[in-house]
Amino acid sequence: MNKINSIKALLISPIIISLKRYYLPIFRKSELFFKCYNEGLYHMTKEENIINILESGYLKASSKYQSYGDKKVFLFAGIPTIEDVCINTSFKEKLVAIKINPTYEQLLTFIFRNKDDEAIAYLGNLSLTDKQIEIVYLGLYKEKDNFIYKTISKEEYDNYKPNFDDKIFQNNFLCQLKAWLIGLDKQYTYTMNYFNTVKNNLSKNFQSNKK
Repeated sequence: MNKINSIKALLISPIIISLKRYYLPIFRKSELFFKCYNEGLYHMTKEENIINILESGYLKASSKYQSYGDKKVFLFAGIPTIEDVCINTSFKEKLVAIKINPTYEQLLTFIFRNKDDEAIAYLGNLSLTDKQIEIVYLGLYKEKDNFIYKTISKEEYDNYKPNFDDKIFQNNFLCQLKAWLIGLDKQYTYTMNYFNTVKNNLSKNFQSNKK
């Protein structure tokens, strides 16, 4: 985690927010399309909400404020990284998700944030009655110097024990502060990657026009 990048992210936050308003159909990026198809779409929720969601038969769209525009349901392409969790939802050591295993045709109805973190979205409420879904439990584990979420059983979820020293996570304020900084650091990286891509494309076009 780079604290300097976190500060930079705060300084350019108006730009970051504006970039979150841009979307493209998911089929416009084949790599992301096939990642969603092969690894599924994950919608994080609270365990106590699972029954209500299943009974309702749909995922309710976030507000216009949370959606940065039109109301949307947000999902992750595959199991999310700790950084993407810190950016897009409340950080927790263990998570519950409704996983959608979409068909090619169903994926054509989804969009993604093309100038930011490539978060997957669906305009309006998302029906689950015509989709193959499952409830997935995730736990945070440390592998070498990296923290990753892994799929675990319901029993492991209920009796979750991290394989790292989680003292900092016992203090809710320190935990959320660290998660906030991790999210800002990664968000800055996403934004800079986008501008570098734009810069490189402009340079290529300029060189091409000179020939």
